[in-house]
Amino acid sequence: AASPSPGWHPGCMDDRTLLLMRHAEAGYSLSTSDADRDLTEEGVADARVAGAWVAERVGALDVVVTSGAVRTQRTWAVMADAGASASHEVDEQAIYSGGVDALLQVVRAVDADARRVLVIGHAPDIPRLARHLVGRSVNEAAARQLGAGFPTSTIVELAVPTPWADVVDDSATLLDAATLRA
Repeated sequence: AASPSPGWHPGCMDDRTLLLMRHAEAGYSLSTSDADRDLTEEGVADARVAGAWVAERVGALDVVVTSGAVRTQRTWAVMADAGASASHEVDEQAIYSGGVDALLQVVRAVDADARRVLVIGHAPDIPRLARHLVGRSVNEAAARQLGAGFPTSTIVELAVPTPWADVVDDSATLLDAATLRA
């Protein structure tokens, strides 16, 4: 029998895939604004691993949404250089400091035809959104990781059974969680 395509999971053939990611590690500088912080060398290396993971685990993405912050945009650029791909890329300022409700509105606004979506954002809002959306888990290790913390370069993979516009708390299934390190 043929192996399933990337992004396919038992019982979830009609689901949409939502990846929520905290950006890769960024540096600090007194002379740089928070929004302009770039990735460290370690952050770049971790983003490469994340890009390869997304390419292998999920396949081509339909939409990638990043905040206006340099570190999220650079995380995606490095991931794309490492093999991740997307049909559409969107910078959405609401991800930067809008809170969980703003992030949820960003997810709800995704084009209805999109099946695989990655949102790259910041703590504490990306981890909070993940916890709000997860209604059940098919992966105990992923559930433990989600409960334990959400360091930089962490990605959660959620199966969403509804149209994006109808996403609500407890509506997604946690498929995987990974902190990707070089």
